[in-house]
Amino acid sequence: MASTGPEPSDEELMLRVRAGDEAAFAMLYDRHQARTINFAWRITGSREDAQEVLQDAFRYLFTKAPEYEPKAKFTTLLFTVTRHLAVNRARRARRDAHASVEQALDVVDAGESPPAAVVRGERASRVQRALDRLPPLFREVLALRMVEDLPYADIAAVLGVPEGTVKSRLHNAIEQLRLIYQRT
Repeated sequence: MASTGPEPSDEELMLRVRAGDEAAFAMLYDRHQARTINFAWRITGSREDAQEVLQDAFRYLFTKAPEYEPKAKFTTLLFTVTRHLAVNRARRARRDAHASVEQALDVVDAGESPPAAVVRGERASRVQRALDRLPPLFREVLALRMVEDLPYADIAAVLGVPEGTVKSRLHNAIEQLRLIYQRT
């Protein structure tokens, strides 16, 4: 059956999940899995942990679907759940090594010269080391704004803080990241 209308919103899909539509849940998962993994990875520092957080977050949302009420955007709920799970996982994990260069690079350009790839890899590794040294609340706000491109109001809802706090944390995070990067 071909769809002729616009794609359903996340909130509409979640209401369909609440009614027992598993295909709607699969659509939500497909739509948001990459963003969820990337956000969780930026908190945990581990792709493997981020994969687990993704599974846990969607498992939680599926089990809570019967109680779902579209009071806010679905992504606000998703990022709130993901943040909570990722922070808990990061607290439990004891990491001695930094994320590998392969994890820091999302895509390798096959047409890139080896020296350029090395420089890009070193730069990405340096940025990742600087990010790893930031306090978690700064990593979270940076990931939500710079990576997920969420508006301040949505970030405030995810973090449970006023918008002014989001702006302040973002400013401080960028300043700290700049200073740490210069020292590495």
